[in-house]
Amino acid sequence: MIGVDIVDLREARGRSDWRRKGYLSKLFSEKEIQYIEQSKDPDIAVWRLWSMKESAYKADFYYSRKRIFNPVKFNCHIQSDVEGKVNIVSRQYTTYTRTAKEYITTSASGNAIRGRCKSFRVPDKTDLSISEFTYSELKKEIASAYNKCPGEIGIHKTNQGVPEVFFHGHKTDILCSTSHHGKYGSVLFDYFGN
Repeated sequence: MIGVDIVDLREARGRSDWRRKGYLSKLFSEKEIQYIEQSKDPDIAVWRLWSMKESAYKADFYYSRKRIFNPVKFNCHIQSDVEGKVNIVSRQYTTYTRTAKEYITTSASGNAIRGRCKSFRVPDKTDLSISEFTYSELKKEIASAYNKCPGEIGIHKTNQGVPEVFFHGHKTDILCSTSHHGKYGSVLFDYFGN
């Protein structure tokens, strides 16, 4: 059970008016709103919490196979500058957030596996869609970790939209997640090696 989310901060600032009346209460608990209001950088606080909720939602979908997105019910707990917890019903996910100048990305896991996470800027000129480019980055990262060629790896989505990893056409037990927003993408997969 893993999930990843990324927020392009420039894109978010340009397209989201989270300061408008009632916006925060639709997405965040009173405690989370208090965290945002008391933060030295409320923009970063909003997008960190949002990224935590999104990544945990994706991880939870691996477990429940139910698409119930009610972010105000996903309770975030900040543990440190990078680590947090998100509770969804009776399940808890550990999150790791990286804040860069251009983006915020969070990986979430419901078990002890943290996974390998890589974030990247999508080139302005590419023949691939942003989604295709993100999957090609995921294949490269998995290939590198498992000593394979990217061409040996397939990523196919189930009918429910969950990506699955294949080596030479055979399904593996590798869990993975992808995210893209604006000019940035992030990939996450569990890795059982050293």
